[in-house]
Amino acid sequence: MRNEMSSVLNRNFTAALGAALLAVLPAAGYGHGGEDHGEDKAAAPVPQIASGPRLESTTPDFALLAAAEKNRLVVWLDRYATNEPVLDAKIQAESAGRKLEFKPAAGGTYEAGADWLTQPGRHEISFTIEAKDTTDLMIGVLEISSPAAPAKNIVRLPGTRWIWAGIGGVLLVAGTVLAVLRGRRKIKEAL
Repeated sequence: MRNEMSSVLNRNFTAALGAALLAVLPAAGYGHGGEDHGEDKAAAPVPQIASGPRLESTTPDFALLAAAEKNRLVVWLDRYATNEPVLDAKIQAESAGRKLEFKPAAGGTYEAGADWLTQPGRHEISFTIEAKDTTDLMIGVLEISSPAAPAKNIVRLPGTRWIWAGIGGVLLVAGTVLAVLRGRRKIKEAL
C-alpha cells in the first residue's frame, strides 16, 4: 500500500517536473543580438536605396527608377535588356512646367534638386534620356503622401515579459499543487 502511494506521488512529481521544464525551456530560445556565433565573414555593403516615394518607368531601351529624398530627386537608369547601369546619360525632367537637369552622382545615380517634392499630391514627370546613340522619353507618376500625424505615445512598462513569466510560473505552481492534492485524494480513496 505504501509502495503504491509512493508510486503515485512519484508519477505526479515527474509530471509536474516535466510540465515545469516545458514551460521554462522555450524562454531559452528567444532571439537576441550582439553575437557573431563564430562567423568571421565581413558583411557585404548594402546599397543605399531611398525609402521615400518612388516611380518606375520602362521602355524597350531603358529602365528608370526615381525616388524622392527630401528636396531632391534621385534617378537610377539601367539598360532594359541587360540591367547594366547607364553611366554616361544626359537626363532632363519636367513636371507641371518645372524643369530639372540631372547631374551624375555616386553609385551610378543621377540627382537633381527639386523643392516641390515636399508638396503632397500626384506629380506626373516626363524624363528625356540621351545616352550615346539612344534618345528616349519616359513618363511616370510620383505620389507624395501628406505627412503622417504624430504617433501617440505608447507607454510600455519595463519588464512586461517578466510579468507574464511570473504569471505563467504562478499558474504552473498552482497546477502542480492541484495535481499533487488530487493524487493524494486518489490514494486515500484507494485505502
